[in-house]
Amino acid sequence: MTNARPTLPRTLPRILTFSAAALLLFVGRASAYIDLAPTLGKIIKDSKTIALVEVTAYDRATRTVTLKPLHTLKGATPPAEFRHILAREGEAVPAQLLRWAAPGSRAVLFATANRAVVCVGTAWYSLKSPENDTWKAAEDRPDLPLAYFGGVAHLDAAVAEILAGRTAIITTVAYGSESEGAMFDIALNRQSLPGVVRLERIRASADMPTAMISASSDPQFFVGPGSVDVADLPALLTQLTATDPATRTEAADDLGSLGRKARPAAAALAAALRDAAPAVRAAAAGALLRITPRDPRPLEVLQADLDSSDLAARRAAANAAGFAGTRGAPLAPRLAALLKDPDESTHMGALQSLSMLGPAAAPALPALLPLLQDPELAIDAADAVGHIGPAAHDALPQLTRMLASDQRALQWAACRAMAQIGGPDAHPAVDFMLAAMPKATEVEGYNLMIYLALLGPVAQDALPKLPTFALKNRGLTTATTWAIHPEKGYPWKPAPSPGFGPFGGAVAPQDSPGFGQGGGLGQNMFGSLMSLIYVSYIHNLGTRLAPVAPRLATDILQDTAGDVPTWGYELLAADPAAAMKILTPALHSSDATQRERATVALGYMGPAAAPAAPELQAALKQAPTDSEHRLLTWALLHVTDD
Repeated sequence: MTNARPTLPRTLPRILTFSAAALLLFVGRASAYIDLAPTLGKIIKDSKTIALVEVTAYDRATRTVTLKPLHTLKGATPPAEFRHILAREGEAVPAQLLRWAAPGSRAVLFATANRAVVCVGTAWYSLKSPENDTWKAAEDRPDLPLAYFGGVAHLDAAVAEILAGRTAIITTVAYGSESEGAMFDIALNRQSLPGVVRLERIRASADMPTAMISASSDPQFFVGPGSVDVADLPALLTQLTATDPATRTEAADDLGSLGRKARPAAAALAAALRDAAPAVRAAAAGALLRITPRDPRPLEVLQADLDSSDLAARRAAANAAGFAGTRGAPLAPRLAALLKDPDESTHMGALQSLSMLGPAAAPALPALLPLLQDPELAIDAADAVGHIGPAAHDALPQLTRMLASDQRALQWAACRAMAQIGGPDAHPAVDFMLAAMPKATEVEGYNLMIYLALLGPVAQDALPKLPTFALKNRGLTTATTWAIHPEKGYPWKPAPSPGFGPFGGAVAPQDSPGFGQGGGLGQNMFGSLMSLIYVSYIHNLGTRLAPVAPRLATDILQDTAGDVPTWGYELLAADPAAAMKILTPALHSSDATQRERATVALGYMGPAAAPAAPELQAALKQAPTDSEHRLLTWALLHVTDD
């Protein structure tokens, strides 16, 4: 461990400033899914025709939607009627698209002569050459929310600005924001869950990089995390009093996205809980659940509207209830009942909210299980039970049967749900992935690395296959190998033999031992990308990494942990109580080096080490030197930062 004083914030600096062309040397020449997801500027440049379109009809039997152009942004005006099928043969239409495909809904169409992509705001789909004037659904594009994720009207305006040679601020699913890659959000289909998926703002222009990994990491284009900033509070508070209910609703949603940073707006949002418009009440409740989570009033308002006989109130509350997160268990039974609501928008909103609640939705599991057999809702139901996690163990038998489906999308939905539920009974998902590896697409290969990592030791059968699996982003293979048995080594330590770790997995080259303060890979392209990957794994594997925490705390104090990078200390937060039990006594050691190591470790743990604040305060009062005083002050600042 280095003895250098920490000078960085808890999250890593934005260090990915290399170009997409340089990244190609690492991931291969072909497109590499998330790693080379295109920017909006690239999509605009490649499109021959861009138009704002509106749904005029949707035929549920043939799954055909008809669009009409409202205005053309680039190229020739599309035909007066643009018809296409929303899903490939044998596959269900995604719930997001079903909810969108109603007359009056809008989208932006980007087309060439024989290919097209359509953005409906928070979802994209792709099309290929028409047959009998009807375009057909093409491959899934789960990477495109990295290019744009937000309102259709804002996208329409942004495209016009970019085509005029100006810059537009847009919102995207985050890549690299808070030093974490987007792979888990995309691989686990979180982009369909508002308030769960992480967002960032980007300056979009005609001369922006072609790949989001470059734009997202370049201060010239990156604006900040989230869809809005604290500086927007005054404007949002004004919009919260607008005469138009839609404007008030959008303002409440934006305030909620700021979380506790929007506390100055809490009183205004509390007043909005009495708004006559159900959508505004629900949005205000959803916002307060994230801003002042201990306030009981938002839950009371949502509960009342979920029980309402008024359709608009029920529908709005069903869509907003998911923002309750860990406090949403009391709402789960009512949301479960609404899964049978005759109004499609209401029962689909309830299903989405149950997915957003995650583990708190466990009381709704019995109501979710029958939906796994519903052709239209099975994928979304699988995602909902997957997000519940281990408490959804009873869903594993049905999910295992889904692995034998003739629908590829349904098979992979079952697989990702089983990966999140975990445990030995989820092992059939490992067998499925091993069988899929030889013919896996780039998307499937990338995602299965995430799923194997989540399964951990259950996936140990996959270890012999990983070194030879043909994935362009070899960094995922490295991280997944470690994640299957994380207790057997630290990812930043040099390997005893070139290219492979002590438990059979690829690791960082020996001549570049570190990703963080110690130099090495942290100062070049590969190390920067690996830092993002490992931070993502640590954040998303969470308590499954708990056995590593006490061992790492001990090794840090004994100086046997190696050159711990900044992100490496976050492993301690997988079991903060166990880590603090080892580290806090060292704050009062007679050995100054022990005190320093413990202080650095607790500081980099951040708010997870908040219970250690009194011990840090006591050590601060007894600090014998100015440098130790400054170090303890730094640690206290970080552990109390919420």
